[in-house]
Amino acid sequence: MAGQPDLDAEKIVAARTMNEFNEAYAVKVFGYESAEQLNVSGSSVHYLKNIKVPTLFINALNDPICDKSTIPYEEIANNPYLLLAHTKYGGHLAYFEGLGLKPWLPKQLAQFVQAMVEWK
Repeated sequence: MAGQPDLDAEKIVAARTMNEFNEAYAVKVFGYESAEQLNVSGSSVHYLKNIKVPTLFINALNDPICDKSTIPYEEIANNPYLLLAHTKYGGHLAYFEGLGLKPWLPKQLAQFVQAMVEWK
């Protein structure tokens, strides 16, 4: 069938990182030349310089979706309104602490908001 992308199911299933998945699947389906091109075109990095309100970015170093290679360190560092916090663990949107799996994120966000209120 014309127009169908040439997908390799074995490569898709074997993908262990987001870039590997994008190379095997998304690049072909959405017509990009590479995972890098897809990442750049879909990234919010282009807007970071325009942010003028305090913004906290939290990223776990073991995040399978947004690994540290996807973090725009320079752009964040160049904007005084942006703050990046790294944790060793957390996965993707899963921040818990202790054996009871108590949510960790609400406490961190409350502290950030309180600091911004006091800063203004």
